[in-house]
Amino acid sequence: TRREMEILQLLNQGLNYSEIADCLTISKFTVRKHIQNIYAKLNVSDRVNALISAKQLFLLDQQID
Repeated sequence: TRREMEILQLLNQGLNYSEIADCLTISKFTVRKHIQNIYAKLNVSDRVNALISAKQLFLLDQQID
């Protein structure tokens, strides 16, 4: 989703869950849920592998409207 792409971009910038939540004005719980969805879609279990997979799929090169 668009929100998941935004969160993936922020993860790539090194932000933690709290910082992402503040940046997007959503709760940490919501950030955590989006990240769980990202992990499931990329079939990974952690941030590092999610970012590696996203880079291999060129997801981090896309512009978010």
